[in-house]
Amino acid sequence: MTRKEIKELLQSVIDDPKYIDTATEILMQSMQAIALPDLRQWLLDGNVPCMIRLDDCQGFGDQRAHVRIAGNTGMGFKAPDPIFAWSCSSCHRKTESNPAMRVYLMDGVARTLFLLVKSLPIVCANDVTRKRKNRGMA
Repeated sequence: MTRKEIKELLQSVIDDPKYIDTATEILMQSMQAIALPDLRQWLLDGNVPCMIRLDDCQGFGDQRAHVRIAGNTGMGFKAPDPIFAWSCSSCHRKTESNPAMRVYLMDGVARTLFLLVKSLPIVCANDVTRKRKNRGMA
């Protein structure tokens, strides 16, 4: 499968939830050919569509728009890596500069996480480290 076909497949997953299971199976098989360090770079190279999709959207997700969390981010503090949306520069700029547009950013984050969970083997750290018994405060 070519990169263009993978990109079209990603778009079909986003646009039509009816075919998500079939599309993600094909996507997982296609991504197995890409080594994991290369996969991160491939995703950051704009091979994923913009998930925010505001007016004047450029359509390709060559940037990662992180969510600003009050008290945890700001000057000198970086937003957590998993809380992002793939975005084009236009959508990123609009959601960065206007707090009223952050609703659209959160929608993009939900789409991004949904796509990642459906197409990549992501394991939540909490599930791995969770203790079987709650021993209280001791």
